[in-house]
Amino acid sequence: MKFLKIIHHKTIFILKWFFQNFNELMYLKIPLILFYFFGFNLIIFLFFHQDKDTTDITTSIFAIMATISAICFSWSKALDEKSESQYVNKLGERFFQSSLLFILASSLKYISINFYKNNAIFNYFLNEDVFKSVFNYFYMLVFSTAFSKAGFIFSDLNKFLWKKHGMSTGTIMPKTNDKSTNIVLPIDNK
Repeated sequence: MKFLKIIHHKTIFILKWFFQNFNELMYLKIPLILFYFFGFNLIIFLFFHQDKDTTDITTSIFAIMATISAICFSWSKALDEKSESQYVNKLGERFFQSSLLFILASSLKYISINFYKNNAIFNYFLNEDVFKSVFNYFYMLVFSTAFSKAGFIFSDLNKFLWKKHGMSTGTIMPKTNDKSTNIVLPIDNK
């Protein structure tokens, strides 16, 4: 009987913890875990193949990251509070740095695929296997760095938005004490 009480209390503790941390788990932690899991698999399967040209994918990623960076820069100018403005501006800078890393990795991979084939002087001085293996590991390192940096920046931006809009752990709806942001239904105006 004592064993069942312990299990009952542990189960209730776990359920309380889950519902208190529901928002953080569902909207902050789990998407980040899925982002990293699928993203690193994408990097390994797409970009690790030396002969596959992936410049179209990395160019798209660059465009998306640069756009998000521009949005952060514009948004930081519109924010009233200086500390929030500086934080969002810093996030924009980090997004832009990550997008530049994607372009750098893409250009390194393009060099490893095409440059050796078209350069007779390079063929004379360097062995193709050594050249490709060095460039392969180097651009994979840059891709992984850019991807992990982007994941952390997305996470920081998401956390900032959640804090800014009053969403925190323990509630499904945002917490606010400001009466101007409360929703007034037409029935309440009678």
